[in-house]
Amino acid sequence: MLPKLFLGTTNPVKIAIVQAAICSLPLEMLIPSDLGVNIQVEETGQTTLENASIKARVYCELTSLPTLAIDGGLWIEKFPVEKQPGARVKRIGGKDEAVLEYYVRELERVGGESPCTWEGSLAMAFPDGRLITDTYRTQSILTTRAHRTAVPGIALASITMNPLNRKYQSEMAWGEYPDVEKIRAFLQKWFCSSFL
Repeated sequence: MLPKLFLGTTNPVKIAIVQAAICSLPLEMLIPSDLGVNIQVEETGQTTLENASIKARVYCELTSLPTLAIDGGLWIEKFPVEKQPGARVKRIGGKDEAVLEYYVRELERVGGESPCTWEGSLAMAFPDGRLITDTYRTQSILTTRAHRTAVPGIALASITMNPLNRKYQSEMAWGEYPDVEKIRAFLQKWFCSSFL
C-alpha cells in the first residue's frame, strides 16, 4: 500500500503540476474532493512561505494526513516597489482576464518586457506537528507580446517566457513547468524517504 499525501488545494493548475511531479514517485495523492473537504483557507501571511504553511497546517489538521501546500509570488525587475505583486499576484483584479490586462498595461509602461522572478514555497505538515518548508525561485520574462494560447487558471501563462528558449509558459506541457522538478525533489527528500 502506497503512503498517502494530501494536497491542500482546490486549484486545478496546482493539482496538475503536482500530478506531473509525482508521476514517478511511490505515493498516492489525495485532493479535497477525494475526502469531501470543502473549505476556503484564508491566506493571511505576508510571504509565500507563510501562506503555504498556513494552508498545510489547516488541511493536515482536518484530514490527519501528511499535507503538501504550495504558494507562489512574483517580482518584476522593471516595476517600482509599490507595483511589485509579491505574494499577491492574482489579487490585482481577480479573474484571469483582468489580471492579464493589468500586467500588460503595466509592462507597456516599462518598455513592453521585463525579466522577473517567480517564487514558489512548499510546506508539508505532518499529523505529529512537524512542518517542513522550502522556497525556490525561477527566472522568466514577462512580455506584452502575448502568445495566442491561454491556460485557464494561469493568468500570465500567455505572457511568460522561458529566458533560455523564449518558449511561452502557455506552450509547455505540465511536466515542463519549472516547478515540477522542485516539487519532485522536495517530496523525494522529505516524504518518500521517510517510508523507505
